[in-house]
Amino acid sequence: MPTTTIIPYVKSIWVDHIVDPTEFERDSNGDVITDPVTNQPKLKVIQEGTRFNAQRAMNIENGIYNAYVRILEAEQEMQRLRVQAEIDGRSPQNSGTFFDALDGSAPNKMVRQSTESYATAAVTAGATTISVYDESGFTVDTEITIYDDTASENVMITSVAPGELTVSTLTNNYKKGSKVARTNALIKGEEKEMTYSAWGTYSVTVSEVV
Repeated sequence: MPTTTIIPYVKSIWVDHIVDPTEFERDSNGDVITDPVTNQPKLKVIQEGTRFNAQRAMNIENGIYNAYVRILEAEQEMQRLRVQAEIDGRSPQNSGTFFDALDGSAPNKMVRQSTESYATAAVTAGATTISVYDESGFTVDTEITIYDDTASENVMITSVAPGELTVSTLTNNYKKGSKVARTNALIKGEEKEMTYSAWGTYSVTVSEVV
């Protein structure tokens, strides 16, 4: 949003200049006063009108300029809101992760939400709670991905409690150890490429040591 110095505007009170066409201005001696410009008798003034001068003209100009600036600022703000609404509409819960309103303001930068945990118990389809190892970093009204080697889906967090996330209804079953994350994308390599992370199992062999 551009910063503009707004010059204070003071509302002017304008009144008409009214004269009595049947009476003339007279001096203290009762003689009719002659207008030095027209050289005609001056009509009697009933109401002195508001004089138009440079000061009042500049006050009008300042008011027009202030209104003009406000219109520009309002248009820029509406453009920003339109862009953000478009971004949010195309990607629900995105909250304008990245957009540039092209109005001179700094664009929102994309930030990878790396909060993640894992399910400490199996989850069945239709459930609305997920027991997690660590709930810190998760917040209400944000979307998370739960996935294992069989299924994955995105759900909305509705509440957070110690060791538990309450979410919108799950449609799949998930194994104990399933990943629960704000995003299942990983940034790899010097090129900072975005790839999908994997859920896997490990085989452990225990050997007796004598």
